[in-house]
Amino acid sequence: MRMIQHLTCKIVFYTTSPFIEYVNMLKRIAIIITLLTAWLIPCYSSAQSSLIESQQDDGPTFEDEIRFPLVGPKLKVFVKAYMQEVAKGLYREGYKVETMRQGEVVIVIIPSDELFIPNEDDLLPSAGKKLDPIAKFLATHNDYKMLICAHTDDTGSEGYSLDLSEMRINAILDYFEAKHYNVNDVIGFPIGFGQPTVDNDTRLNRAQNRRIEFYIIPSEGILAKARNKK
Repeated sequence: MRMIQHLTCKIVFYTTSPFIEYVNMLKRIAIIITLLTAWLIPCYSSAQSSLIESQQDDGPTFEDEIRFPLVGPKLKVFVKAYMQEVAKGLYREGYKVETMRQGEVVIVIIPSDELFIPNEDDLLPSAGKKLDPIAKFLATHNDYKMLICAHTDDTGSEGYSLDLSEMRINAILDYFEAKHYNVNDVIGFPIGFGQPTVDNDTRLNRAQNRRIEFYIIPSEGILAKARNKK
């Protein structure tokens, strides 16, 4: 709370007519109102500031991030064709590939069991073979934005699943950083068991739900190529 400097006001009252006493009373009331206003306005402003900071701390949602950057109508044909080649290349390398936003966004899905030790956030020795081709999309800053969503099965508590998801995303980011890739273009979303693709009623289904999804989104660098038709 802000400190308020109190002004020392010296008011001299004279024995005069009732009208003068009435005027002096109004002056005293005006001083009180001024002091109250000086105290209330900073408090109100501080409360507003706290609310805005709280909203900013929540951060954008996955739905917010997947929409941007927007591709303008004149750039869509180039960007879709460009990202289609990206998807084909990843598919030829053996990845499960999907697209969204009418082909503008490429999704690579890797089973967690191919990257991590079961129930841990330690990468398998062979994980690099799967991560390196994904990391290359971060080689040039601002060509792509990447979202990473980590999913689990439902064999643990919600808190445990979310923590494991977050730790696995951090492990992937640490790997990318160790390879000197720019992780400032990456945003992680720990999902836990909240978005299964199938029911968690068999061992095979649970393995299918344990997955890491990489959303490769064309960013300003690719949009610039579209504008220059290069």
